[in-house]
Amino acid sequence: SDLLVVRLPSPSAEDPLHHDKKKLLEARKLSCTFQVPISSSPVDACKLLDQMIHAARVAHMDELELYFAGGDDYGPFSARNELESLNLLLKTINTLLVAANDGAKGVLQLLVDEIVVRLRSVGLTDKLQMALQTENHEIEDSLLKWGEQHGVKSKLQIAFFEGAGRGMLASEDLGVDDIALEIPESLIISEELLCQSDMFLALKDVNSISTETMLLLWSMRERHNPSSMFKMFFETLPSNFNT
Repeated sequence: SDLLVVRLPSPSAEDPLHHDKKKLLEARKLSCTFQVPISSSPVDACKLLDQMIHAARVAHMDELELYFAGGDDYGPFSARNELESLNLLLKTINTLLVAANDGAKGVLQLLVDEIVVRLRSVGLTDKLQMALQTENHEIEDSLLKWGEQHGVKSKLQIAFFEGAGRGMLASEDLGVDDIALEIPESLIISEELLCQSDMFLALKDVNSISTETMLLLWSMRERHNPSSMFKMFFETLPSNFNT
């Protein structure tokens, strides 16, 4: 035959997201079965591979990726999803390659080589995205300890990402619906906190002053108050803002 058939596993019926994945595959007119002409040029073979990858990505979506998948976004969605999708394709096509005749081996080897290139690309991209700056972060570590002493429950740690600045990094494996950060109301700078301060008594009768403005003024004063409960928080803020 002049055609090779590549069959990817359909979403498992035991998968809780089975219905939604099938629906998304249908909406995007994606199949799990592909016919590959053995005479395909490298360009045409890569176009078919793209379609296979799109289908494999849907099959490997988790709940969060499926929830946010919309419009014309065909991915990639995450390093995990991409690695699982590409590894599935590599395994499937390698299996075909072992039993293929000489006429079919060319296009199959081309697909394998391209998948390997993409797998390596995912690894390089992931390393670049996760490159952490290694300088000392005593102030940020102190902020986390301060928060924990006041009731904060966290599965995160403050980290600095090269080229992006300060962010958060999971300190343990997190799943869908896991709570990564819990902050007690007493630590939230809010209107209720403002109303309990002496500054509110001085500002409440000022004409046309908004709650947001009062909170801003309170924060400006509190930032320079050495006995402030929020002293540790304000010390971690940048000295200048680009606003």
